[in-house]
Amino acid sequence: MRSLKAAAAVAAAAAACHLALAGIDPAHPLMIVTMIVLTGLCLPCAVTLWRRPTEHAATAMLFMSVVMILAHTASLSTHEHGSTASLAGAPAVTVFTIAPLLLELAVTLQLACWLRRRHQADARTETVRTNREVPEPQ
Repeated sequence: MRSLKAAAAVAAAAAACHLALAGIDPAHPLMIVTMIVLTGLCLPCAVTLWRRPTEHAATAMLFMSVVMILAHTASLSTHEHGSTASLAGAPAVTVFTIAPLLLELAVTLQLACWLRRRHQADARTETVRTNREVPEPQ
């Protein structure tokens, strides 16, 4: 459960950063709208994961984390309005791209492990319930 609180905290912090970054470059309104929409989708699940984790919130957050991983991975190869850049030529850009990518990877792993443990626990509970309902042969 602590790992889900950590995942929720990372998601909330990332959402705050995306909102702050949304106003930096007014020349790209599509990017601004995308950041605001993704933040709006992310925050409710982060709050749910913090308060009382549900499978739906964890699955939605897992999906959003994968989307962010793909977005940040794509931004490793392009910057400055889509031009290609070498990693050595833009250290500030890569630090601000790689750090969130690593955090999103950690969040994704935490959520995937939690969902797997939950599914395994549900399967064990169902097996026990089924075994109790089967009458013994006479």
